[in-house]
Amino acid sequence: MFADVATRAYDPAQRKPADGATAADLASRMPRLVARAHEIAASLAYGVHGRKRAGVGETFWQYRPFASGEAAHRIDWRRSARGDQLYVREREWEAAHDYFLWMDCSPSMAFGSSLASDDKLSRGVTLGLALAD
Repeated sequence: MFADVATRAYDPAQRKPADGATAADLASRMPRLVARAHEIAASLAYGVHGRKRAGVGETFWQYRPFASGEAAHRIDWRRSARGDQLYVREREWEAAHDYFLWMDCSPSMAFGSSLASDDKLSRGVTLGLALAD
């Protein structure tokens, strides 16, 4: 019912994988990993995140009464035309988040099986690059 699963691992202390590949062979996989990371990142919705208060951004937040001394170009004339008071259109403060990513390259990541095309390290690097992208 179950097929035999073959595993492969390499010892980072030897600086050479068990299958005989060199560092150059391992580095040659990087363009493929980066391309796969771009594909994963393109499938995600990303962007700026609202801070739930007035500030610089594109999303409407609220109207507030116009205060004397402000620039006239800030007046929302459509909203102000509905009544006797002048209003300013406020936008929600939006800012990008900053994150630091750490990819685990320890010996525990040097595992692969015949069921997976990549080892854990390659998959971890791919996902880390996708998150960074």
